[in-house]
Amino acid sequence: MRWTRLLRTRRVLLAGRLRTPGSSCCGCSGDGTPAIQSEFLSRPLSSCPAAQESATTAARFASQGDTVLLIAPDPPGASASVPPLLGSGGVPLARVSSANEAEELCVADPGRLSFVVQPGSVIDDCVPVIRALRGRFPLVRGQHPDQWCYGVSDREDSVRSVAEASDVLLLVGEENDPHALRLAAGCSVQGRVVLVRQPDQLRADMLDATTIGLVSLPSAGVGAQSEMLVVLGGLGPLSIADRRVTTTLHGGRPDGHRYVDPGPEAGATARTAARKAPSAREEVSRRSPGTTTAAGSWAETAPKSPARG
Repeated sequence: MRWTRLLRTRRVLLAGRLRTPGSSCCGCSGDGTPAIQSEFLSRPLSSCPAAQESATTAARFASQGDTVLLIAPDPPGASASVPPLLGSGGVPLARVSSANEAEELCVADPGRLSFVVQPGSVIDDCVPVIRALRGRFPLVRGQHPDQWCYGVSDREDSVRSVAEASDVLLLVGEENDPHALRLAAGCSVQGRVVLVRQPDQLRADMLDATTIGLVSLPSAGVGAQSEMLVVLGGLGPLSIADRRVTTTLHGGRPDGHRYVDPGPEAGATARTAARKAPSAREEVSRRSPGTTTAAGSWAETAPKSPARG
């Protein structure tokens, strides 16, 4: 009789669309959760645009003689034995995982220090580390924020949004999954958060809800979320909706384009161009009256001013 009373239509909210198992990009696993952070630079760079940009930027900083730091907050359940030095392409990266580590950091030359943010990190966890690092080393050079990866941050925000709109949030995965604790702690829900491994653990009192949030954890098997939807559909017609929080980068340039790392050869090119460029006096003598020139690559040609006098 308890199950009979549950026969009705209901809504199921997913935190983002179902993804292809095994797909990976930007340091995330197929379901959008963080991969083990110490492995991010060891994976093929061609598979992750954010990793490519971070590796290129780290190489540029290293070519300038900088000590390069990797801002990589501890992921849920990470072991304290994560190697302190990571690398890609021969570039050593000293890992900084917390604001306390940034404040206690000692380097040989504070004027030769730079950092990159690891793809697959939660940006909100990285910002305090960067703030502490800049407070300790005012001359530190940082990776442009346009290169930061928001995939995992958006995933967690999507889960919070689903939880707030649901009567019950079902987390599908193992009991010892560290991501379950993080997601449950970050959810402000009107209803409950329930962790289940498989459909036969569902109980009638868990599903007496108009809206059910459904999140698949990394420890859930392939197809676990789809199987759960099939079982829920046995209690009545479902309305399945994807709710996704997405961070869109618009760039800080007037033309709206994102920042692109110029690469280590850009400095030499700029110096060569400066040597070949005419002096200001020579340029003025060549310029015809009333002609305007661009102030830089980000500026537009100024309109002519009306004649006066």
